[in-house]
Amino acid sequence: MLRQKLFGFFVVIFCLLFVGACNQAAEITPSVSDTATSLPVTDTPIPPTMTETLVPSTSTPSRPTRTPTRTRVPTRTPQLASSASDILGLWLGIESGAGMYIQFQEDGVCQQSRLRSTIDTNPDVRCTYYFDGTNLHIDMILSPDSPLPPCNVNSVIYQVFLLGRDQIEFKFVDDPCANRRETMQMIHEVRLK
Repeated sequence: MLRQKLFGFFVVIFCLLFVGACNQAAEITPSVSDTATSLPVTDTPIPPTMTETLVPSTSTPSRPTRTPTRTRVPTRTPQLASSASDILGLWLGIESGAGMYIQFQEDGVCQQSRLRSTIDTNPDVRCTYYFDGTNLHIDMILSPDSPLPPCNVNSVIYQVFLLGRDQIEFKFVDDPCANRRETMQMIHEVRLK
């Protein structure tokens, strides 16, 4: 606001100086030596060669106030996985401390473990899987030395949403075991493909 007032003040001063200089130039009449010798000298005043033009004082328009708005980022519609090739690799659940590693292999075998170091040698869960359309059927067998609580039903059905950027999300279709849903139903990031 102060900048606008100072700018307007300087514009007015500049205009006054400009107009004053123009008026002085208009009042000066040429001397005889400055005019051509063929022109007759008369008592009629010479009309000014410069005209006065007043510059209207304009203030810089103030910038419109910006109202912050949320940027809408286009979201992709997640696609459902429908084959083993969509989910092959090692994944880690990242939404909570309960997230576990789960590894899907081409031969329909999968393993689940709390630790990356034990997923190949001593997983907490060994399983087989297959797709029926977009439903992922998993038959799980809990390892005898696993600290995970046992579930009464070991055949479950999930859907896997491909989120892009190497992320998938499991959503249960049929899994009565709340502890297992807690470790499965979350976003997983790829760790090794």
